Amino acid sequence: MLKELVEKGNALRGKETGMPLGYGERKNIDFVVDFYPDGRVEIIDAKKADIGIPPSPASSSRTSKVVPLPFIDQASYLMGWGKKKTGEDRKASEKQQKYTELLNEMAANSHFSTPLMKEAISVLRHVRDSGALLKRFRDEKKELYADSWVALRFQKGPLKDRYLFDTDETKKFWAEKTLEQSRSAHAYNCLICGKVAEIIDKLPGEGSPKIISINASSFVSYRMKSEGAPLGICMDCADMAVKTFNSLQKKNRRWLVQDKSAGGKVNRKSFANIWAVYWLKKEATVTLAGAEVNPVDVLIGPLSFTEGLPVQTTGALVEKFLAVPWSGSGISANIDENDFYLMLISPNKARLIIRDMIHVTAAKAKSNLRRYVESLALEENDRLVTIEEIIQALQVKDGAVAKELVRAAYLGERLPPGVLQRAVNRIQRSALWRYSSPERPSGVKVYDYEKGRKNWAVLCAFLKLYLMLRKGGAVPVEKQRERLGHLLGELFAVLEEAQRRSSGKTTSTLTTRYFSAAMTTPTAVIPALVATAVKAYLPKIRRDSSGYTELETELERIMEEVDNSGGMPSILSMEQQAGFVLGFYSKRVTFERHKKERMEKKQQEEVKKNG
Repeated sequence: MLKELVEKGNALRGKETGMPLGYGERKNIDFVVDFYPDGRVEIIDAKKADIGIPPSPASSSRTSKVVPLPFIDQASYLMGWGKKKTGEDRKASEKQQKYTELLNEMAANSHFSTPLMKEAISVLRHVRDSGALLKRFRDEKKELYADSWVALRFQKGPLKDRYLFDTDETKKFWAEKTLEQSRSAHAYNCLICGKVAEIIDKLPGEGSPKIISINASSFVSYRMKSEGAPLGICMDCADMAVKTFNSLQKKNRRWLVQDKSAGGKVNRKSFANIWAVYWLKKEATVTLAGAEVNPVDVLIGPLSFTEGLPVQTTGALVEKFLAVPWSGSGISANIDENDFYLMLISPNKARLIIRDMIHVTAAKAKSNLRRYVESLALEENDRLVTIEEIIQALQVKDGAVAKELVRAAYLGERLPPGVLQRAVNRIQRSALWRYSSPERPSGVKVYDYEKGRKNWAVLCAFLKLYLMLRKGGAVPVEKQRERLGHLLGELFAVLEEAQRRSSGKTTSTLTTRYFSAAMTTPTAVIPALVATAVKAYLPKIRRDSSGYTELETELERIMEEVDNSGGMPSILSMEQQAGFVLGFYSKRVTFERHKKERMEKKQQEEVKKNG
């Protein structure tokens, strides 16, 4: 994994990863402190002023040790301020002392030998030691906490309005400190670049989080424990891997599972969170459907559609992007031969855990994706259902299902039986068949109905995906051995439609009362429902001219096929239950389409008659 990140970083060198050694991105700070040669201090509330900052010093040791950062740090380091939102920072005094030691070291360092930098450090030491800095915060009644981030500027000469950590002097100083903190005192051939160099002890950069793997086989760890050197890579490669990873995290990331247990917000440290980071080995663009497209935008279709992909349906995705060869600008080789990488990542306190890694050629990914999206689509014109939507509909909060879906999409692997059981149980437990009708059930709120109807459609698509992938995507569900379950689902939909047409809009349909029993133990309820339909529903429909022929024909066809398939079983297997749901869904969609067509035809006839 580190090797692939370094290769990608080298390809992007000078574009997105040109960050100083030991520096990292910081999303925001709380305060900017301007101090002057005469000791005056001014404070700017960075959040209120919406001030952003460039990459700043970071440390890989900070999660477990007290490590100060030059010219930017938390209030506990800069001022010994220990107040937290809850409790007290017991290490505030130690942190303040460490920062004093850092300033003393910087004052004696050759990188800060210019008179202006020496003066800046001297004045900063004075405003800290005299308490003037902390006093200014108190006088202005700033909401200061131990973990409040403060950036420093010295308002004199060429340094005016410049962050001191963003100067060449500070960058060189911190690069040496970073190398010192990461070195292992072992020299070997770097396992990535092959050069003989000092092998580092830890990855440089931001202390939170470190990258590890939950599965040793998912990537090469480059470890040399027997020699006492934890990582078999040099500083240059390690630095490039970290910067590339951080860059990809910003640009090429899609959430799959979000744990919103922190008061409705995402709990950033929860292992339940899982997201994907992805990239192509060689950057390129392709001309498809008359427009230039980034191939990555196509390849992440199962995760989420992007603004760079001008399609909304499965049919369009396949026809315009997945069923055609790729070639384009930016590389000499055919883009289909490019390599596609995807990592699944979860946080765990101070670490990022690589849960899985996908490596496949673009051509193979396209082939597998085509089979995946076609297996998932209930109809060609359906919008592509994303993995995130499937996970939300399943109501699962672990990454196992996300991992299986990603591997199915990009590697063509079958889904394990456990995920099918989850889906069927979810449909049963939440009675999602209540939302199969385009008419909102009585007593159900609009929001709940729309959400339930979406989950119903998503889980039906998932059931189809499972059954299709099990047969390699070559055998339609209605022709598999679950065909009997599919037929019984169609039969149940015909019986429900007969009830609807004979009674009009009812508050209690067959699905409300009998769906669960029919999909598990059909002989317990379906024969009686057929008898009721033949004796009561169909005769009334025949009298009212409400589509009798269509329903009678379908009922006879399905009953004949059930008999030819060995008769109605007393119990349906899990796969047959999935087939039942799909048969019911497909027949309900057919009835809805026919109803819409009849209404449109009637409207056209009325317009023609009145026109």
